[in-house]
Amino acid sequence: MHSKQRAALRTQRLRYGILVVLIAATTLPLSSCFLRALLGGEIINDISDSVDAIFAAIRSDASTSICSESEPGVTECIYIIEGQSEATTASLISELGVTGVLIDPIVLVLPADVTDFAGSYEDGDGNTGDLIVYSGLSVVPADDTRNFVAGPGEQLVVVELPPGAPIEGVNYLFDVSFQREVPTGTPPTEIKAFFTGRTEFNGKAYYPPLYPCTTDTTSVPTVALARVASLDVLEAITLPTDQPVCDQELYFYFAAESTANPCDLDNNTLVDIDDLALIMNARNLPTSPGDPRDANDDGRIDANDARACTSECLLPQCARFVP
Repeated sequence: MHSKQRAALRTQRLRYGILVVLIAATTLPLSSCFLRALLGGEIINDISDSVDAIFAAIRSDASTSICSESEPGVTECIYIIEGQSEATTASLISELGVTGVLIDPIVLVLPADVTDFAGSYEDGDGNTGDLIVYSGLSVVPADDTRNFVAGPGEQLVVVELPPGAPIEGVNYLFDVSFQREVPTGTPPTEIKAFFTGRTEFNGKAYYPPLYPCTTDTTSVPTVALARVASLDVLEAITLPTDQPVCDQELYFYFAAESTANPCDLDNNTLVDIDDLALIMNARNLPTSPGDPRDANDDGRIDANDARACTSECLLPQCARFVP
């Protein structure tokens, strides 16, 4: 199919999607987050005259609750950041229905050399456990029309509560730690953070942004972690509060628009050599449950996952798709 034909077909489908929002929008509860405090910091250990080991941690103190339907077909989420209220509204539109929205996943943008992630949560009342952390991602899909994409020297990291954790009116402490091995004199680690929803469609997870309301990682200011004497004494992190909020944002999930194939890691509607490359670039890494690159769900990313996805390729020799 020629590119003009594909563009015309895509336009027709998006018009159909807008019709859906007017007469039969699929609305599901997302979440809201009242962020009372966000702390962070990093310490440096000298490995040699030219190499440092950096150990970093981020801690958030937040209350969680369910968003409300502000009007038919539109869900409203309110984030309290640095004492400032940020209200967002969005609709998730699907031909077949969208299921499985979970509480406040966060998509982080971090340097590519950050490793050894760990995360935990606790509420002081016995609800405690490990956060799910997906690291080393190049692409995180938001819907069938847009993605988060890591820039040069960056990685995307998804942090979320595990399924079944209480979410209504619970006060949580979240801790995420990581490490870097860098040349001596490397500046403090810079991060970017996106509050998102999470939904599953035909077995594939999507993370629609809610605040800031964008998937453009280059448009969001970075925040530098402070150098601290001990990770037991973290310093306040000031998140930008002048970012765009969602105003009845539309997110589309179409069986006709996308293969909805878990192997379609770059979300370009079919499986090709670029998806296999995303798997092989992370080979031999252990995974958290549900990591999209672990196609056979055996807890490790390896050549077997690439083989499983090769069978899903539609072009001869799994060639690269060119629109």
